[in-house]
Order: sequence, then C-alpha cells, then structure tokens
Amino acid sequence: MVLDYEVRQEWIKNRRRLRKQSKEASDRRKILKLIFTLLLLFLSIYGFTKEPWHINNFEKDIIVSGNHVLDASLVRQLVCPFFEKPLFQVNPKAVESRLEQLSIVNKAFVRRYIIPRPKVEILLWEEFPWANLTNNLNNPANLVVSQTGRIISVNDFPQIEKPKLLVIANENLHLNSVQIVKWQGILDFIASQDNTPVQYLDLTNPFDIRVQTASLNIKLGAIDNTFQKRLLRLPSVLAGIKDYRPKLVYLDLSLDSNIPIKLSEKLPKEKIEHE
Repeated sequence: MVLDYEVRQEWIKNRRRLRKQSKEASDRRKILKLIFTLLLLFLSIYGFTKEPWHINNFEKDIIVSGNHVLDASLVRQLVCPFFEKPLFQVNPKAVESRLEQLSIVNKAFVRRYIIPRPKVEILLWEEFPWANLTNNLNNPANLVVSQTGRIISVNDFPQIEKPKLLVIANENLHLNSVQIVKWQGILDFIASQDNTPVQYLDLTNPFDIRVQTASLNIKLGAIDNTFQKRLLRLPSVLAGIKDYRPKLVYLDLSLDSNIPIKLSEKLPKEKIEHE
C-alpha cells in the first residue's frame, strides 16, 4: 500500500509539472502573438504615415517599357492624374483600361512598388500593322489593319515602316488575329507559286475575293468548304498556262468545276489595273 501511495504521488507531481509546462508554453505563444500583432500594427501605422506613398518624380518613377511606337512622355501624361493620390489608393485596372483605350495599345500591365521607393512600372503590348487599308484602289490608304485585326489610323505609326500589303475593304472590316494568320498563309502560298509578292487583297465582295500579285490577278471567290481544294490547284494551273502568262489578265479559281482564264489580245504595256 505504501508503494502505491508513493507511485500515485509521483504521478500527480508529473501531471502537475506537465500541465504547468503546457500553460507556460501557451502563455509564451500568446505573448509572442501579442508582440507580433503590436509590431505589425506599428509598422502599418508607420508605413501609412511616414513612408512616401506618393510619386514625386513622374519622369523617373513611372517606368514605361514595351513601347516601340508610343512616346513614353505621352503615356506618363495620360496616367499622371491617377497617381496624384497615394499608391495604395490607385486601382491598377483603371489605369490599364485607360491605356487600352488608345487604338495602338492592345494590352497594358501596371505594377506598383513601395520599396525601395514608390514607383510604377507600365508594360505595353502595342499593335503592329499588318496591311494598309483602303476602300478603293484609287484612294490613298489612310488606315492600317493591325496583326490583331484592329483598324488604326496610319498617322499612329509615324516611325514604323508601312506594310507593303494593301487590303481593299470597307472601314467596318472585322478580322481577328486567327483570321489574319490564315490570310497571311494564303497570301504567302500564292506569292511562292507566282514568285512575286502580293500587292493587294480585295475583300470588298466576300463572294468575289481577289488577289493581285506583281504579275497575276487571281479570283478566289468565296471562302467556303471548297476554298482550300480550289486554292491548291494553283501550282498545276500555273504550270499548264505557262505559255500564256504574258497575255494573262486573270485566273479564276472561284469555281469548283472548271478554271476560266482571261487573256489579253495584246501584251499589256503597263500593270493591269484592278477591275
């Protein structure tokens, strides 16, 4: 019985000691949490009251990159009103939306930084011209079609070399980047078969699409489920009419059953104009 009593007392002492250690550990955690909370609160108050959240030098602290056409000073001028308040109050999405309203900007990305000094980085993804656009072959091309299909004034690209390709269509032309890639592949195929660059693509009539190279006018017709089959006949057709090329006015690939061609009665003295 004495042994049982002593064992029980020892067990109670160990239990009390473990409970005390557990309480002390819990108290230490609470104290550390309190210290961390107070430190975080102090740093937050200090940061919002003492740190310079405003941009003081717009020229130095608004960094613009990715702009090959737009002037960086113009970008800063557009976004400066947004940064007249502290950076933490500025909505980057609003700044991006304002920049994307420019016809020449496809996407804009805005990042804010406070360390080591308040600054803003603006990354621009600009449009790039794919083709000149006019509604008539005899009229000057005052618009361009970008690689994403956006219609932009040619004056927005003063420092970019104008594209050699001309697209004839209405100003309400709707093309997307996927369609433009497909058209570029078609035009590259035609140019490779004729060994001359494509001068213009006439999309005025969607049922009578035409392509003019330096030496050949081709009627492609409509873009339907037979278009690829009709287009792939071009190499064999050009090989078959090789002797008639000097008098060839146009080649008609718009029909699925036959391939009409038009020959001139005499050799042309100048470039064949668009019909």
